[in-house]
Parts: sequence; structure tokens; C-alpha cells
Amino acid sequence: SYDEQFAGFYNLDGSKVYVKTVALGVVPTNADVRIPHGITSLKEIVDFKFKWGSGTTVVFSESYTWGNAGIHFTIQGQNVCISALKSSYTGCSAVMTIYYTCTDR
Repeated sequence: SYDEQFAGFYNLDGSKVYVKTVALGVVPTNADVRIPHGITSLKEIVDFKFKWGSGTTVVFSESYTWGNAGIHFTIQGQNVCISALKSSYTGCSAVMTIYYTCTDR
């Protein structure tokens, strides 16, 4: 589901951990983009994973590099930031699953 849900476990401080999957669309071509994740009252990122690819899916955290090409994902404030280091990622799309705690729930 792309909606926020309780992940079924708690963070070390006792806070409920929530999970949300965000569709990031087609990976940019040799550029940086910011995509809003839509999480309100974000307190702490516990973990995040990405699925990326066209045909063969690559699952990784944060970055993936091969040769002089690569892709890097970060979470900055209310955005998922993607930096692509290759001239063309035609047809490659990505989703991000974020595990996090909130300040109000």
C-alpha cells in the first residue's frame, strides 16, 4: 500500500514505527530532482529502501554505483532527493519504502 501504516514494531525509544511507500516515477537523466514524500509530522527516519529498474529490479539503500554511472537517494525535509550520474535512465522507475516515527502519533 502507498498509504501510511503502522509497521508492526516500535523504535528503540518506544515510538510506533510507520511505513509508507512513495512512487518516484521515472529516474531523472543525469540530473537531481526532489519529490515530496507526503509524510506529516516526521520525527525520525528509521530505515528506507528503494526498488529501481526496468525489467530487472535492483533493491538497495541510499546509493548504487557501477563504473562511472550511479544513482543516489536521500531524504531531505519533506522531499526524496534523487541524484542520477548517467546520461540516460530511460524506462527506469523507482519506488521508495520509508520506515519512520512521527512527533504527533
